Amino acid sequence: MKSTILFTIFLLGMAVAIFAQTESDFQATVTSDGQGVVITRYTGTIAAVRIPLTIQGMPVREIGESAFRDNRTITSVVIPVGITIIQAGAFSGATRLASVTLPEGLVRIGRYAFNNTPALTTITLPQTLTELGAYSFYSSGLTHITLPGSLIFRVHHYENWNGGPSHVFAESKNLRTVVISEGITGIPTQMFQGCTALTSVTLPSTITIIRGSAFYGCTALTTVNIPESVVSIDLSGYQGGSAFMNTNLPLATQARLRRLGYTSDF
Repeated sequence: MKSTILFTIFLLGMAVAIFAQTESDFQATVTSDGQGVVITRYTGTIAAVRIPLTIQGMPVREIGESAFRDNRTITSVVIPVGITIIQAGAFSGATRLASVTLPEGLVRIGRYAFNNTPALTTITLPQTLTELGAYSFYSSGLTHITLPGSLIFRVHHYENWNGGPSHVFAESKNLRTVVISEGITGIPTQMFQGCTALTSVTLPSTITIIRGSAFYGCTALTTVNIPESVVSIDLSGYQGGSAFMNTNLPLATQARLRRLGYTSDF
């Protein structure tokens, strides 16, 4: 019995050692408003990362630009409540990253934030999220995604000129199903371009516009509802590719698109 207890204590100690992290594993700076800190670099060696709530007594508010960029060690990240922004390229190229827990209260995921993360097969976007930057999940390993209705696609310097952040999930070759929640009004340019495993897309009744090349090259796409709310589908886009070029839509869907004035090839 005594040996069993000692062995159990040993295992618990090992578990603590594996997951224990200290403030010294993170470099940080103060936010522009002085109300918290931004993690600027992860210097630890632990693969299962838990972002601390505070550093030197200051609340952590943001994951900084390129903080985990090209990290080949981390396999999971838990981001706590209180963090509202993940900046550009924060986890770009973290090729072993397989699990990310995002908090409610997160409002922005910056451009290229999870670009080139082939091990990341699933993620739950919080209902507070309002902004996804261009290329934020480009070439990820995601197999399914649900976009919350809180998302608002804006145009700024880093986004395509004709309708919000481009290439958000493009070239994610394992992405099979997409659900776009009520409240979202448009599909940005090249959002799912080259997602060759994508078979099904659910569009809400609030969608009014589908931008150029949104589903360009989604060769497995056979199921997409086009709600009555849609009034515009761009015919221009990547290398002249229109929104549904090089897809495999059924005739009924093609007919619906034709009635909307869609004249391009499928």
